[in-house]
Amino acid sequence: MLPCWHGSGRSQPIFRQKSDRRIQLLSGTHAEEQVAVWRKRWRSCREQLQEAEEHIRATSPGYAALTHPLSLSIKELRQLLDPETVLFEYFLGEERGHVFA
Repeated sequence: MLPCWHGSGRSQPIFRQKSDRRIQLLSGTHAEEQVAVWRKRWRSCREQLQEAEEHIRATSPGYAALTHPLSLSIKELRQLLDPETVLFEYFLGEERGHVFA
């Protein structure tokens, strides 16, 4: 098990805890050494997460595609659509909505 996860099995709660710690640290009185230590730990955890995701993609591409799909670029997305197809994106706010084509 990777040290950053300390048994949790899920990356998001650990990153949330570390992010909350950063907010706590920076909102109060802190020494630059404390901030430097936090940044070093954060970088290490992000690197471990990236390595774990790469390992999953290499050993179980089907599972990785389901749990962490790769984003397509606009160019790649356009190549998948035929000329008669339009892709819409929308945002619904409290007072109005917006549509993008």
